[in-house]
Amino acid sequence: MKRRTGLQSIDLAGSGGKPKVGMPAFRARYSLLVAGLLFANAVVPVAHANLIQNGSFESPANGTQVGVIPSSWQSLGNGSTVDIIHNGFYGAFASDGVQFVDLISNSTFPSGLKQSVDLLGGVTYQLAFDYNGGRYVDGSQTNGRILEYSLGSIVTGSMNVDDLNVYADNGPTTPWQTRSVIFTAPSSGTYELIFSTPNGLGGSGSPYVDNVRLDEVSQVPEPSVTSLLGLGIATLGLTAFSNRRRRQRG
Repeated sequence: MKRRTGLQSIDLAGSGGKPKVGMPAFRARYSLLVAGLLFANAVVPVAHANLIQNGSFESPANGTQVGVIPSSWQSLGNGSTVDIIHNGFYGAFASDGVQFVDLISNSTFPSGLKQSVDLLGGVTYQLAFDYNGGRYVDGSQTNGRILEYSLGSIVTGSMNVDDLNVYADNGPTTPWQTRSVIFTAPSSGTYELIFSTPNGLGGSGSPYVDNVRLDEVSQVPEPSVTSLLGLGIATLGLTAFSNRRRRQRG
């Protein structure tokens, strides 16, 4: 049996004197191939628990309820309440679960909900929620229905929901819309998340909210980027492996 020191060995298996790539080089290339495949499949975003409690308004679970406050939420402190709408009410369906909230319940404005959350300074978060609107019972569009949202003074925004409709019995429905905001908390502390509407014109046609999420954003590369990088590493390893096989046959 012939041997040579270094990265190559000759005829270790008695193959008639044909040169082969030495085992150290082969193992390195094989490891590169395996590492690339594992990297392409293993680097994924880390899931974090939703910081919002009862974000889909499933509690209390008593069906459609008028003039209530969902569990873990509070009124705005002015006597306003909201309605919990259950799937099937006037042909409406929640975006998540079986219930959502109607921000207008009585004649007290602004009307809405709030919930306190604890944030860490310097940490990046994503606030996301689904929203919709409603037409009047006769199917006509509303006028001036505004949904406002805020998280302390860090995040503020509003949207008009007159062109949206969740009730199939009041005309063609529109899909739930999603609003998403990424932000970094300036300092650690307790902040109030508020959903409200500043006015109401009576009858049907409120702003609606569902599927509220507040998650810490993972500081990892995008899945598509990591997959491409991992596949690139795997390709290099596979190419080296193929070249070795061709040299063996030659």
